[in-house]
Amino acid sequence: MVKLTYMLCGLTLWIATHPAAASMVEPLSVDRLCTRAATIIDAEVVDIKTTWSNEARGPITTVRLKVNQVLKGHNVPAEVSLVYPVGTANGIERSIEGIEIPFAGERGIYFLAEGSKSTGALMHPLTGWSQGHFIVVPNAWKDTLEVVRADGAQERMDRGAFVQLIGSKANS
Repeated sequence: MVKLTYMLCGLTLWIATHPAAASMVEPLSVDRLCTRAATIIDAEVVDIKTTWSNEARGPITTVRLKVNQVLKGHNVPAEVSLVYPVGTANGIERSIEGIEIPFAGERGIYFLAEGSKSTGALMHPLTGWSQGHFIVVPNAWKDTLEVVRADGAQERMDRGAFVQLIGSKANS
């Protein structure tokens, strides 16, 4: 019994001092995002709705996007829905660290993962999670549009130059 107690104490101490590595997302450059993404679009959020999903066994949030421009991909419809396995429905809230949902009215550039336009079977509909989510914002000083990565990890970049960069990487 004493031996078992020491083993459990040792195991508890080891678990407490070693963080879980399985929850980490691989850092991706724009080059890698372009290569891995099935589709890349410039789009605006037109609707956000959270519902209960029996399939997902909890709340899901569907973000409906109006596509302004297809930067990579074929047969992309005028509207695309992204399904996130988070939200609040039937009094139950589910949140997952690292999942940032686009906001209402947002314009962004979205690097869609393969299968992301379906039922929400993916953990995250974007390639590289929030790394594949860029927000298009106006620059009042230059009267231009700029792109900022949604997770805040990158400097601002002119939207036109960013789209050219994506085009050169996505089609190479």
